[in-house]
Amino acid sequence: MANNGVPLQVPMLTKSNYVNWSLRMVALLGAHDVWEIVDKGLVISENEGTLSQTQKDSLRDSRKRDKKALCLIYQGLDDDTFEKVSGAKTAKEAWEKLQTSYKGADQVKKVCLQTLRKESEALHMKEGELISDYFSRVLTVTNNLKRNGEKYDDVRIMEKVLRSLDPKFEHIVTVIEETKDLEAMTIEQLLGSLQAYEERKKKKEDIKEQLLKTRIDSPREEHGRSNQIRGDDRGRRRGRGFGDESKVAVKGKGNVLIRLKNGDHQFISNVYYVPNMKSNILSLGQLLEKGYDIQLKNNNLSIRDHSNKFIAKVPMSRNRMFVLNIQNDVAQCPKMCHKEESWLWHLRFGHINFGGLELLSKKEMVRGLPYINHPNQVCERCLLGKQFKMSFPKESSSRAQKPLELIHTDVWGPIKPRSL
Repeated sequence: MANNGVPLQVPMLTKSNYVNWSLRMVALLGAHDVWEIVDKGLVISENEGTLSQTQKDSLRDSRKRDKKALCLIYQGLDDDTFEKVSGAKTAKEAWEKLQTSYKGADQVKKVCLQTLRKESEALHMKEGELISDYFSRVLTVTNNLKRNGEKYDDVRIMEKVLRSLDPKFEHIVTVIEETKDLEAMTIEQLLGSLQAYEERKKKKEDIKEQLLKTRIDSPREEHGRSNQIRGDDRGRRRGRGFGDESKVAVKGKGNVLIRLKNGDHQFISNVYYVPNMKSNILSLGQLLEKGYDIQLKNNNLSIRDHSNKFIAKVPMSRNRMFVLNIQNDVAQCPKMCHKEESWLWHLRFGHINFGGLELLSKKEMVRGLPYINHPNQVCERCLLGKQFKMSFPKESSSRAQKPLELIHTDVWGPIKPRSL
């Protein structure tokens, strides 16, 4: 079917879409200029013989338009529905039969309206539902109410939306109610404001990582090791936030040395030093970033390093956590045996002289370097490595006086016993 070259598809009527189907059909019949004949009906004179030629032509045209409208209605019906209106002689009669069949009498309309009202009152935004999806649900119910005769203006719709949003939108709802005039606001403007707030809120939320929990002491404790960090902790203090919005001080970060079952060792790097923490949690995201291979299969979690070396296999616990018992070692560092910081930093900088260390400390040329005092003791290794040594003699004490008296080879030298 086409009108002025534009194809117009006839919508199909189903058991549950009569309201929307009727709206589309009204638009389609209007586009074909036959809706008026459906709405008002075909007027037929009782005595056509008394009509003038002009009236006869007009009646013929009206009948033609009525048949065209009836044809369009028939095209939108399946075989079962067609049987309900097959006895209709005019388009208006067919339309009214469908209306009565699907919308019912006045009493049925009241029951339907009451059901829609209850559905509207029970509407609330679901957890995790998008603003656009919730608006679509609200508009579907309110449009059905209006089609069944309920007076439901845009202000009432917006008030309904603001009342039934998720609690996380409480702040923006308060701002809109106190600063905006809903009478001068449209539904589209309200939707745009709420969607903008939704996007900003998503950007502020931290990405929740799946965690590998190694020990459970409290459901609110998060991230870090309490006593396995080595190195200086006098750097700038930081904080880590938890699910209950509390924070603890982070004094530094370092590496944790763990011992594998085969006796080998592995380091877990960038672990936070949090003195007040008791539970230890590993982040799968950090392990993946550092080249570890994480596999979840058959309720087990397997960890391999970047060279595909097996690290650990952990079964899932009842609370859907992966509890990993790690035997952690302390790295042996001979340079840590010195208690005096001056000697410690002298060794760390490769036996640099104490005058140079003192200059670095006074000029604050090295961050974290403490004040250095020149000790009274002498470094034996420095004396041994820097002492004067005699040069090799220019002439050897054993020189040959005649041919073949002394033979130089790559594997032997001059000896006192004569050779055979």
